[in-house]
Amino acid sequence: MNLKSIPLLLLHAIFILLMAACGGGSQKVDTPTPETKAAAKVQVEPSSTKGVPKTEPTKPTTSTGLPPTVTPIQTPVPAIVGTVNFQVDVQTVTTASQIGLASVVGPSLIRLKDGRYRLYLQARANKGDKNVDGMNIISLISTDGAQWDLEPGVRISHGGESDLDFQVGEPAVYLGLDDKYHMAYTGRHKGVNKKGESQLMHRVGFAISDDGLTWTKLNKHYADPDNINDFVSSADVTVIDGEYAIYYTGQRNIIRATSQDGHTWVRQEIAISAGHDSTMVKYDGAYYMFAKMPEALAYARNAVPKLDFLVMAISHDGVNWSNNYYQVVVENADGSEVNPENLQDPSAILLEDGSLRIFLNNDRGEGILSIKPVAKLPKVAESRSQSVSKLESGARAKRPTGPTKQRSVETDITFCTVEDTSLRLDLHHPSVSDGSNPAVVFLHEGSWIAGDKQDATRGPVLAELTSRGYLVAAVNYRLAPEFKFPAHIQDAKCAVRYLRANAERLGIDSKRIGAWGRSAGGHLAMLLGLADENAGWDQSGQHLEQSSRVQAVVDMYGPIIVMDGICSKPKVITEVFG
Repeated sequence: MNLKSIPLLLLHAIFILLMAACGGGSQKVDTPTPETKAAAKVQVEPSSTKGVPKTEPTKPTTSTGLPPTVTPIQTPVPAIVGTVNFQVDVQTVTTASQIGLASVVGPSLIRLKDGRYRLYLQARANKGDKNVDGMNIISLISTDGAQWDLEPGVRISHGGESDLDFQVGEPAVYLGLDDKYHMAYTGRHKGVNKKGESQLMHRVGFAISDDGLTWTKLNKHYADPDNINDFVSSADVTVIDGEYAIYYTGQRNIIRATSQDGHTWVRQEIAISAGHDSTMVKYDGAYYMFAKMPEALAYARNAVPKLDFLVMAISHDGVNWSNNYYQVVVENADGSEVNPENLQDPSAILLEDGSLRIFLNNDRGEGILSIKPVAKLPKVAESRSQSVSKLESGARAKRPTGPTKQRSVETDITFCTVEDTSLRLDLHHPSVSDGSNPAVVFLHEGSWIAGDKQDATRGPVLAELTSRGYLVAAVNYRLAPEFKFPAHIQDAKCAVRYLRANAERLGIDSKRIGAWGRSAGGHLAMLLGLADENAGWDQSGQHLEQSSRVQAVVDMYGPIIVMDGICSKPKVITEVFG
């Protein structure tokens, strides 16, 4: 056996025990597949709904005369069951500055009858522009979906102050059953809410065109009386089985409505309970919806929607959607991950060769980019238990022969502040995530005097761990001689507490955290395993309500007897231990 492989094998063996045996009694429960959703139809403008008389159900009884035992039906719980990897296809489709505008957002695409592609954008004019003002809809044209040219003029102009579309944006263009081009767009106007206060109201307006270039407003709109202020925004329209279906943003959720003619809409069900700005496409035999959703799949009171993740949902018919979602992870050409804030307003299109592209705008509306999947997309959403099973079987399997692609790295995250000193760590995310992955704290070498968290990337261990489902937090701790012992172990303990306090957000199991270190870092890893709160090293930093205990330790050539070897040198003893 190659002696260099022994530490790696030991590390892997111990952390496999951490994954499989230190679950702390965590239970894996199958997530039931969603039942077909009942369409509680509510007729909205311009038609009204007629009441339907209710029929009293007959209460069933058994032969004993007693009511039968009722088995409660479990409601599927939304869950992130994995990730799908995309890469940037065209980094700069266009920018606001290139075309002389303040911002461009809300892309929508269509393949024209002549084979070309047209991209529609919500465009905000620069202040003082003498040619155009306010918010309008413009277009770009392309023959290949990659190189784009601005088309002169405005496709949809905003209305007057008293009009429902005083601001226009978020276009959704589609080919209607009449073989004409149709557009559903968000119209905004100043209205008065139920409290008598002035507020910006949102409706979806409609327009029609013969060529996709010259548009006529239809003076029709859709409002949802079930939402506060009848709110409707960010529509996406398609035709399914001869019927128009519109998915739109309601009250931080995504709602479906249907229409026979594309003008009169009937509200159906809430398709996504927490999310906004969706796009749907039929691709490779399945329906996919890409939308922005909060990390917890539920909104907190003071949520910031722009921080939401890009998430993928799957359906077999474009109507009934699984509650098991996949987070979309997008990488640049250099392997760095695109921040979720810069993945806004998705719009999907199939190119002539059948390949999928999604166009998005960045956070500030400075520009548009396109992305494409790096592998075949799943056609059936796995349950959480299926994802966990695959994760654990992968942990027991042999290492793949080819290189394993690492999902993402978040760098320089402040995890602890001590006496005005900010301590930072790097998060190396696992390639497979089920929302309860084990975590590892890495502590670098350097005789407690030097070193850096980047040391984690040296050698094969980091890639091995992330490929097998571990989140690795590479930690920088305070260094001697400026900071003497026990500052180093105090910081290591603070890192463990940070992971535990943020376990849900990071998608890790707080009962499965291990420590791995080299040399001086190995010494600190051992102390994490041996010293509990009674050691007195949990009295500085944040998250003091959390435990700093770890469930597994790997010490790679760390000193056990500090007075031996290089550690016994007077300079080291003095500078580190005082």
